[in-house]
Amino acid sequence: MRKQTNKRSIRLEVIRQIVSQNQVRNQVHLLTLLRDQGVHVTQATLSRDLRLLGMKKVTGPDGKVTYAPVQHVEESVQSTAQQGLLAQPCAFSGNLAILHTLPGYAGGVASCIDKTGIDGLLGTIAGDDTVLLILDEGVQHAHISRQIEDLFAQ
Repeated sequence: MRKQTNKRSIRLEVIRQIVSQNQVRNQVHLLTLLRDQGVHVTQATLSRDLRLLGMKKVTGPDGKVTYAPVQHVEESVQSTAQQGLLAQPCAFSGNLAILHTLPGYAGGVASCIDKTGIDGLLGTIAGDDTVLLILDEGVQHAHISRQIEDLFAQ
């Protein structure tokens, strides 16, 4: 067992290592792993550390939710969104379009779409298994369909 330490920089590095080497399910799990390394902190301090490090909870391909560093979050969200998008084209009505996903995947799909900044797309609204795309006036439906297909091409 390592010597107990409360120094922030060392603690942050230990957290980074633990998260990169383990599937950390929640803060209680992380607190246990930290204590195994001789690092004793409160849950409130751990929560602040995770925010500072940019750690986010992500759903992996196996469906398990774990913490991941920010750079892995974007990749994980896109990968998860690809798996959840149902293989049917957008359905259009005027300047609105609908995408269907597996239950629980709409938020990830919408987030990926919003982050790409598709020209002519004003924004998205996600439900549980449906994403509403709001298009700018006069945008060609084929343009949006191609952009969505390219974004989620596997």
